[in-house]
Amino acid sequence: MSPKPILNRLKSIFLAVLLLIGFLNLPVRTSAASGETDSEIYAVATISDINHLINTISLYAMLEIDVNTGVILEDKYLISFANYLDYQWVGAGRSVYVYPGKIATFIAEKINGGTKPEEISLLVIKAFQQGAFSTDLSTEKATGEDLKMKLGAYLVGEFEFHQEPDGKFKPLMEINQAKLYFAAHYDGSHNTVNAIDFLAEFNPIPEEVIHHIESVAVLHEGHIDTLVQPNPTGGTTIPFERLNFTISNIAQSGIRASFGQIRNPFGLWSDFSSHRNFTSTKNNLLVNGFALKKIELGLQLDRSFGPINVKAAIVHGRQGRTFPLYRENADSRFDGVFRVSYSRRSLNLGVSGYFADMRTRRTAVGADFSVEAGKFLLGGEVVYQRNMDFGSMLALDQVSRRSSSLAAYFQVDFAISPKLHVYGLYDLWNFYLDGQLVYHPVTRVFHGMRYYLTKNVRWTVLELGLLDHRQFDNGNVHMSTQVEVTF
Repeated sequence: MSPKPILNRLKSIFLAVLLLIGFLNLPVRTSAASGETDSEIYAVATISDINHLINTISLYAMLEIDVNTGVILEDKYLISFANYLDYQWVGAGRSVYVYPGKIATFIAEKINGGTKPEEISLLVIKAFQQGAFSTDLSTEKATGEDLKMKLGAYLVGEFEFHQEPDGKFKPLMEINQAKLYFAAHYDGSHNTVNAIDFLAEFNPIPEEVIHHIESVAVLHEGHIDTLVQPNPTGGTTIPFERLNFTISNIAQSGIRASFGQIRNPFGLWSDFSSHRNFTSTKNNLLVNGFALKKIELGLQLDRSFGPINVKAAIVHGRQGRTFPLYRENADSRFDGVFRVSYSRRSLNLGVSGYFADMRTRRTAVGADFSVEAGKFLLGGEVVYQRNMDFGSMLALDQVSRRSSSLAAYFQVDFAISPKLHVYGLYDLWNFYLDGQLVYHPVTRVFHGMRYYLTKNVRWTVLELGLLDHRQFDNGNVHMSTQVEVTF
């Protein structure tokens, strides 16, 4: 059977499951026994997990809110908290274990005490930042079922109008992304020692990656040579993004080990743009042959020491970004990645390093930050990459032996109201051959407005992007409107 019928069948299955999830709109799990909700733990690692968490918090809180207050806990009162978890945790490539029952009790106490519902979300965020509702699983104990399972989905429909790399304007109406999540948490001993989490993120339609730089024209011995990053070849495409299991608090050591298809643990994961991957800083392949935002096969260890978290991973080191993903390790070599981060209430700081082939000839180092300040969410990264054997990688030894880049981006999200947000993304990327700047820096400026219809439906009313990278491709204007649906 050819790949196309198989893909169509997979898409049909995905849409059928999506409809089922939409009908249920509840986590697939057994209910907690009475009195155990405060110790019930939710693992939050996906956008879908956030919605499951908010659903559960709302349900538990309504059971505790005094009926005499007349308050009904509507979705809009928790949207800011959901948005905070999205950008500061899931979008930052982090996961967290949360107690929904404790959050619900906190909300009920505030409302019963006379707090206005519209103030609840910011109060929950502040308490969350102080560690009131989460745990690293290294010291806490939990009671409840041995096995908890969740099913979720994420679908993005979009209309966009932009310049293609050849400079021609083109309108597109498309499904930009589709994801189906299945997650399970197993805690046979009820004390979180050796607890197991499994995550499968099926992607019949992977996220779109456009207008990233994979070739450059340079003057060499009186004529123009175009250096093109080769595409990976061979292997079988795997229609999953993340597909891994994690063992937490191994032998009471506080260490978590994840194995399988993981997100490269370098810096932040998502940016604030509609596609969440527009930054040249994290997506260019040209310098080192790999993108810093990519899916990898590998083993990752991490451990927290108070506010400090340390991650280290050994990965296959394939070229590309998130897709296509191949099982084979073509060169039988492995790359090393590390990240050290510091989190204190609303502030998160991190430093990362990437070493191709476990050596220093192809490397990347970076620093990042994210902070929540009232109605503002701010974040950004600066990354330096270096390839001391650039010509050999492209089989063009006579052109250049060294390449490097210095890149950075800054992003901001501002809540005009709990439901209406505006955002900006500002990106700068330089490319050097043998220490000389090639052309001018690439810049990208994006602005957009988002409206949260419900906690499950987010509408990017309009996004406008201006991309100044004429020497690399001719697509300089991007406009889109987009609807994201999460279950």
